[in-house]
Amino acid sequence: MAGAHDGLKHRLEVLGVELCGALDGTIRAALAAQSLPGDGALRPVQLIGTLGLDKSLASRVVRSISTEDPLRALHGMPTPQGIGLIARAASSRGAPREALERLDRAKAAYADLLSEFGGGRTDLEATLMGWIPEQRSRAERDARRSVFRGMTTMSGTRTSA
Repeated sequence: MAGAHDGLKHRLEVLGVELCGALDGTIRAALAAQSLPGDGALRPVQLIGTLGLDKSLASRVVRSISTEDPLRALHGMPTPQGIGLIARAASSRGAPREALERLDRAKAAYADLLSEFGGGRTDLEATLMGWIPEQRSRAERDARRSVFRGMTTMSGTRTSA
């Protein structure tokens, strides 16, 4: 059982690295096509202004790309639909076909992986939380709170303020 568990973790790490690399390369290629500097750290404002992304998507992408741990990066990664929005925006701003094809392959692998999880993105995030210490402790705390709320409701000791 541990082998399957380790195999999934490795697969998720590889996917996280590939998605981040493909997103970073595509975004930087689109910035270069617009004659804008993209050689330093990416900022959400660059993606908002140049690619026309909304603030939430731009922030999520920049956080994922700048995260060194591939599991944390995958945890913060936008959905395949969000990645598709980035690809379309980069394409319209002149990103080269090779970069877009790499991003499309990574997006397809991500979508395939999500289809293996019964609950999709929610189940993937729950799985990733088990490998990310601060996420795991938050999930455990939230679970304890949920159990407490449920038990107090069932026993009739819960009151509303």
